[in-house]
Amino acid sequence: MGLICPHGSKTKIMYAWARDAQQLQLPHDVGFKIGKDAGISSLVLQVHYAHPIQGDCSGLSLRTTHQPQKYSAGIYLLGSSQIMIPPHKTSTSVVTCRHHSRQPLQVFAFRTHTHNLGVRVVGYRRRDGKTKVIGSGNPLWPQAFYPRVGGNIDLVDNDVLMARCDYKSDNDKTVTAGMTGDDEMCNFYMMYYTMTSSTSGHEDLNCWNDQLGGGVTFPQDQTTPPFPGYGGLDSIMSIVSGESERPSVPPVHHHSHQVVEEDVDDGHYDVTNPEHMAADQQGEMSNSSDIFNLIQGMLDTALAGHSMVNISVGKSSDAQPTQWPVDLPMKLGQIGGVDVDDQTGLVHIFQRGSRIWVASSFVNGNIFAHQDEPIHSDTIVVVDGSGKLVYSWGKHQFYMPHGITVVGDDVWVTDVALHQALKFPIRGATSPLMALGERFQPGNDNTHFCKPTSVAVDPQGNIYVADGYCNTRIVHFDPHGDFVKAWGKPTDVYSLLAPPGGCLNVVHDIKYIPLDGSICVADRENGRVQCFDREKGNLRKMYENKEVIGKNIYAIDFSNDGKDGRLYMVNHNWGASHVVEVNYKSGEIMNKWSRGVGGEQLKSPHALAISTNRQYAFVGQIEGKSMMKLQLLNHDTTTLGQSLVSADGSSVKGDEMSLLVVDHPNNNMVDDSLVKTSEADKLIGGGEVNKTKVPTSGTSKNVLILLLLTILPLIAVVLSIFYFISRNRQMKDYKRLMFEDEDWVNDDDGGKLNIGKMLSRKNSGDSKHKLLKPKNNGEDEGLMNGVDEE
Repeated sequence: MGLICPHGSKTKIMYAWARDAQQLQLPHDVGFKIGKDAGISSLVLQVHYAHPIQGDCSGLSLRTTHQPQKYSAGIYLLGSSQIMIPPHKTSTSVVTCRHHSRQPLQVFAFRTHTHNLGVRVVGYRRRDGKTKVIGSGNPLWPQAFYPRVGGNIDLVDNDVLMARCDYKSDNDKTVTAGMTGDDEMCNFYMMYYTMTSSTSGHEDLNCWNDQLGGGVTFPQDQTTPPFPGYGGLDSIMSIVSGESERPSVPPVHHHSHQVVEEDVDDGHYDVTNPEHMAADQQGEMSNSSDIFNLIQGMLDTALAGHSMVNISVGKSSDAQPTQWPVDLPMKLGQIGGVDVDDQTGLVHIFQRGSRIWVASSFVNGNIFAHQDEPIHSDTIVVVDGSGKLVYSWGKHQFYMPHGITVVGDDVWVTDVALHQALKFPIRGATSPLMALGERFQPGNDNTHFCKPTSVAVDPQGNIYVADGYCNTRIVHFDPHGDFVKAWGKPTDVYSLLAPPGGCLNVVHDIKYIPLDGSICVADRENGRVQCFDREKGNLRKMYENKEVIGKNIYAIDFSNDGKDGRLYMVNHNWGASHVVEVNYKSGEIMNKWSRGVGGEQLKSPHALAISTNRQYAFVGQIEGKSMMKLQLLNHDTTTLGQSLVSADGSSVKGDEMSLLVVDHPNNNMVDDSLVKTSEADKLIGGGEVNKTKVPTSGTSKNVLILLLLTILPLIAVVLSIFYFISRNRQMKDYKRLMFEDEDWVNDDDGGKLNIGKMLSRKNSGDSKHKLLKPKNNGEDEGLMNGVDEE
């Protein structure tokens, strides 16, 4: 370029092409502006050859017009010169920077570029704590600007841009960055457009090397791109909806080196290996494998069977380990909480080490008894999907761990001994970023908790604390930690009636539901899940079926399946526990599982998290095996009456697995009026039963028992009242008989008998109280004698 263009002139890439790639067709009304006004006075074609050839006629054909286009196109380059690939090793080069431009950019195509050692190049956009795939490609495919399947992705000022290039070397020497075929490169090109009236399309947009210096976390996504133009979730959903066709997979091009086996793409895609599955988007079904697993069989070409390479851990097997986690340097104790990072797929475990919660752990007033004895081992253990340790932290910081929630680059935990909810950086710190509640001080006001159990955070950063064991309430704070409101009522445990909605008995877990913005809680001892409007605390819906789910619900999780959503819950039934999958919208129970991948039965579940691909459940226990991994069987649709087969092989009829869901469209406030509402009001007056399958036999039995428990005591009370009234009258008559015997026949009343006196006298064995003879004639005596003889 220096030999052609004048010294000091600026160069700008307009297009790049390699490996017999297909031509690019620009979108309608989009063009590259050239000429004087655009600051582009010359066009230069540069050709790189892998091997010397003769008689080459390579070139490009460009179409030009004088007609102004509505949108101006441009190229955005993310590249790295910091490449170091050791011999016979895998390696990664990363690019990070913060994007700045005057106008929003619409990225509609992308190109990935390395030399022969590259196996994958992927670009990400990070905004508001959420990471999204811009594009991912195999650099050994024909190198073109492939249109992004699923549509454009926008870039706005202050977005974080990230790219990574993965390599696998069979060379005997170290390879570094360079222009020749023996060197390597790392480039992720984005082709974008913006309004022609703006100047963004003419800016020199590029991003080189790791400018943010490790300030952002890359997703642990090792998924081989399944087709050109792959843009993560957007691409898959576009194919499922029929808006896009699945592109065919081109052959890879071999040059000076042999391509590794994993790079040979046969047009299929593996969705069975969780070790290669990770998030590309927070708050959604965040892994391409999630969607492929969901729609397997729906596409014309089955997306299964393609091997993938994992740069960080190497080749892995589809066989599932019988023990999980594996090879940890510490022994896990009681598990307080577990959560899966939507961005990376890593499993975060909050464990108690040698600390055990016993009756003496707390003294009067819920004061923790061992305030000078923090847990001396790491309490937060982070493992990958295979169960291998990634990192751990938290020693000498916590006293009685409970809930853990991963939110973007942060993690929230609750410690019931500290009576606090604490926010930390995701890799830990010696002091929290935010602390809610007063250290070791239980209470029930705007600044105190009493054994809080879990935290949920909505996309706006609002914080919701499940408070918890003592206070039975949900406490809402704004993103700055300032109190907003609290809702929830204690349950009357002595009532014979089912507790009304809004009444809670140990709020043991809490989750934000992105599908409708609800806040759902595990109402543990009431054996149900209640979901509330997070703005006002109004009850929206309630899930309950003790015959199928169990008498208690310890933990819940939610997964977005792109349809009605899936709600997961786990009970604690000492050897008969199980995880239940529920259609969030309809309340229908889809599946239940009770055994881990090694065949071991759940014993004492306490915490639950679902993998980003909905293939596994991670269950933390307080007795037995601390952590268990369950393989889930996904079913997209299930109707009543169909037979469902659980993971342990038992068959469960659909009509026995329907779940009572009560929707509350009127949004009754959780206040005194709601608490006074009866169960009948909840089903009829409080809101209609929307798409609810009510189990016939189970509900009838419950209603009958409830009626018997209600009516029989009332009958007993009424009979007792009549008995005492009758007995009282008899006693009065008896007293009159004792002191006014001569009045047993009432002369003024025509000789009628006083039966009460007669019976009292007849039952008396005392001879001195014999009935006196009547004052009338002998007929009365005969009548009297006749009665006495009977």
